[in-house]
Parts: sequence; structure tokens; C-alpha cells
Amino acid sequence: MVRSMMSHADLPNSFWGHALLTTAYTLNRVPSKKVEKTPYELEPKSDKCLFVGYPKETRGYYFYNPSEGKVFVARTGVFLEKDFISKGISGRKVELEEIQESQSIDTPLEELEQETQVVVEEQPALLK
Repeated sequence: MVRSMMSHADLPNSFWGHALLTTAYTLNRVPSKKVEKTPYELEPKSDKCLFVGYPKETRGYYFYNPSEGKVFVARTGVFLEKDFISKGISGRKVELEEIQESQSIDTPLEELEQETQVVVEEQPALLK
């Protein structure tokens, strides 16, 4: 691999040591039969956490990590304002009941007026 690098780059033989170091660096970072993973796997370096508040004793934010079940303080955070908390993260299901009105919209106005009685109490005249 060193020879192919040197011949392809058209460099003088004095750069052979640099080509050797570059070859060793490259070969140590590619998967092989014995080691299937590279040292620098392209995995996420952070977890999705939930913002829960501000600490009083220091600058930063309280975050809750659902995968670990822990609350921690971080000085920085990236807030995904367009993402919503899903029920998969919280584990809760919210069941909503349908609210039905007691009176139908189709009920004529005259029937509603007949059902409603207005009671006015007479007040005694003020004494002068």
C-alpha cells in the first residue's frame, strides 16, 4: 500500500516515512475479519432527553434521560422545538372522552324559550 501511495502521488522517496505512517493510520481504522467495528463508529454521540427545568445552584438546564431514568444538569443543549414528545417516550396513554351537548342544535328556539322560565322578584319600594 505504501508503494502504491508513493507512485500515485509522484513524491520523492524522502516522503516514504510519511506514506508508511499514513498507511498504518488508515489500516488501523478500517474493519477487518477479526475486528468488525472501527474505532470511530458512526453512532449518535448524544441521547434524546426531555427538558424539565432550571437549576437554582448553577447555570444550565435540568434534563431527563428516559433510557437511563435519570435527571442531570447540562450547561448546553440543543432544543428540537419542532419535535413533539411521543407516547413511546413517556409510556402514558391519554384517553379523551367525547363531550356531547345536552341540547341538540336542531331544537327550535321556541321550545328552548318555553323550557326556560324567567323569575323576577319584586323589590320593595325604597322608603324616603
